[in-house]
Amino acid sequence: QITFFENKKKNILVRKKLRKYIQQILHYPQKFFDFKSVLGTSVHYKSDLDLGEYFSSIGVPYIIFHKEGFFVTKTQQKFVKNIYSKFKQLEADLIFTNNEITKKILVKTCCKKIKIKSYGNMIYNKIPKPKKNSKKTITFFSFHYRAGLFKKKVFEMFGKKGWINLFNESHKTFIETAISDPKNNYIIKLKWGGEWEDKIMGIKKEITKNDIPNLKIVSQANSFDLINKSNRIVAFNSSAILESLILRKDVICLDFEETSKKKYFSQVIHNQFKKYIHVAKSKKKLEELLLKKKLKLKSSFNSQIRYDTKNYLSTFTGKIVSKKTNRELKKFL
Repeated sequence: QITFFENKKKNILVRKKLRKYIQQILHYPQKFFDFKSVLGTSVHYKSDLDLGEYFSSIGVPYIIFHKEGFFVTKTQQKFVKNIYSKFKQLEADLIFTNNEITKKILVKTCCKKIKIKSYGNMIYNKIPKPKKNSKKTITFFSFHYRAGLFKKKVFEMFGKKGWINLFNESHKTFIETAISDPKNNYIIKLKWGGEWEDKIMGIKKEITKNDIPNLKIVSQANSFDLINKSNRIVAFNSSAILESLILRKDVICLDFEETSKKKYFSQVIHNQFKKYIHVAKSKKKLEELLLKKKLKLKSSFNSQIRYDTKNYLSTFTGKIVSKKTNRELKKFL
């Protein structure tokens, strides 16, 4: 995918041929339907980039809502900037980003001539009001082996490198704690099933082959709903850390096994937010934080600091889109 976008002679010739095919295929549909605009969801999705650029060339606005934008550490930002700097200049008409960090990266790399607006993260329009829950529910936002790892050579999500021991030991501890604490609810949230779910079920089977009534493993559930119904959140290198803090939840971040290795340390996201979270420096500490009836409030729960925290966190996640901003967005569509 990266080489496809690199500004090399071979790629340019291939894309010129592709553009001719697109023109032949879409000439009559455009005449019949009279499309007013074409939308894309990322500056690097090769499945729709040439289609969008074709429409832009015939006067149909090509607008990209660039959804990729959670780059917290300097290492991550540098990595993404390096990749995008190899891309040819895009030919879109307008790009929306979640935050200023992403906007600055695009402006300096592959989108120098395009109008870019940092309007915030529209998914936050659906954030429910924080609520307190009587029965304790703990949700673990699961992660794969390369979560948040930005390396020169991209490796597999469940290969032979990355957060392997951290994945195994943290999930094992969470499941064992659920068994020892049957009165409370435990949820493991995956982004998708398949191999990811197989890995976790494998860990569970090593512990017990019996059903665990108070433990659910889900992939389809809405993240904000899960955060809101939970009293406590466990996460690692995930936007769920910040989203949970915005919803005033107790957040536990994993900080053992590979996190102490020099080659990975700079890419541990929660190092940026330690004053707002509870850090599990070992399996034993993770179990303790899971079982504790009440966690000591972190500084983010002071009423004044909570406001500042929300503004600070939105630097990375994207600010919450206001009704006024929504009205402005509709002008472009």
